[in-house]
Order: sequence, then structure tokens, then C-alpha cells
Amino acid sequence: MSDLKFFEEKYEYHPDGYLISRATKKQVGKPNEEGYIRIRGSNGKEYRAHRIIWSLHNGEIPEGMLIDHIDGNKQNNKIDNLRLATRTQNNNNSIGRSVRGYPKGVQPTSSGKYRARIMQNGKQICIGTYDTVEEAKFSYDIKAIEIQGEFAKL
Repeated sequence: MSDLKFFEEKYEYHPDGYLISRATKKQVGKPNEEGYIRIRGSNGKEYRAHRIIWSLHNGEIPEGMLIDHIDGNKQNNKIDNLRLATRTQNNNNSIGRSVRGYPKGVQPTSSGKYRARIMQNGKQICIGTYDTVEEAKFSYDIKAIEIQGEFAKL
């Protein structure tokens, strides 16, 4: 992050997960259309607050890594809610798209049953077909914990 020195000099971190202007002592940043808090750097470029906050505490973000919100809340930028993640890990921790209101990883079949599927290494894996949504969801959750670990979003 090219503006890290600028942010260190201009802002301070508040334990509630936001930045305060050292000059005005007021909270800075506004949410963008995606829901992330954005803050302008010295060159006028906007940066996501969670990336700034993580960098202020831990240094530069390694190439190819993202900053994941553990609880999935894009505006909860408390340092203990942020962690390094690969794109795949970050996607695993997302809520996911619901298929007609079904839980993540579950979809109805034409036979009236429910299929549980999960993505692993860019490939969709069929976990199984079940009589109830609850059984399919439970199977998805078990598999997600097995292959995604702490990044599994249940």
C-alpha cells in the first residue's frame, strides 16, 4: 500500500474498528456501493479501510493476499475481525448465493430431493442427495469444515 506512511501520520486506529483523523479527532471514511468503508489517500485514490487498518497493525499485505472479515460484516473493521486470506479462502467465507432461498450449497433436484454441493480447487463436488433440506445442509456444513477449515461459512 503506497500510502501507508500517509495513513500512519494522518490517522489513528480506534478499538471499535475505525480510523480517526489526528487533526480533527473525528471518524473518517464512508461506505461505498459495495458496503466497504473507503478512505482517500494522499493522491486522491480511495482505499478500503479494512486494508489500511490491517496494514497499520501488520505491515504491507503480501502479494496475492486479501483481507477477510471473519464475521462477514464488511463494516466491522476491528483488528481482531480481520485476517489474511487467499481469494479462495475469502470466497469460502462469503455468504454465497442462495438458490431460490435454499441454504448455501443446497439446491432442489427434479425428483423432489435436495443436493449438497461444494467448490474445491475450482471444481464443484457433489456431496450427496438427501430427502430433506436439513440433511443436505448438515452434509454441506460437515464437508465445508473438512475442506475449508476456519474459512468455512456455515
